[in-house]
Amino acid sequence: TWQRQTSGTSSILTSVCAVDENNATVVGLSSILRTRNGGLTWTPQDSGALGGLYSVSCVDTSTAYASGNGIFRTTDGGSQWMVQGGASYVRAIHMVNATIGTAVGGGGQILRTTTGGMYGWQRQISGTNEMLRSVAFADANLGIAVGDSGVIRT
Repeated sequence: TWQRQTSGTSSILTSVCAVDENNATVVGLSSILRTRNGGLTWTPQDSGALGGLYSVSCVDTSTAYASGNGIFRTTDGGSQWMVQGGASYVRAIHMVNATIGTAVGGGGQILRTTTGGMYGWQRQISGTNEMLRSVAFADANLGIAVGDSGVIRT
């Protein structure tokens, strides 16, 4: 059974990630919220993002990545979010683990890190100039992205 939860925001929410039954993070067009008690209460967080956030990917209870007009990372459960790199129009992000992740977005951009973003996000060739809207990886190498021009796979 699905049960409505009181988030404390009227903002449009766009993505959620959960690491266990108690810890989850949601992002939206003007908010970031975190629960540590299974959704009974949601605490607002400040990502420092200019504009909305479209995607969030949790690694563990301390580390998460969010995307929007840039890529943002927290390593302290969301108390502080740091911007990583100068990417813009990033619609989706998927972290395989604490170091390997991929982000996709406008103009067919694909960004990849193998260092948790510590040494930047490297651009990859997608073969399209269309908006990429979602990305998922089964492991560090097998990934699928979707967007306005269909499905691409690596």
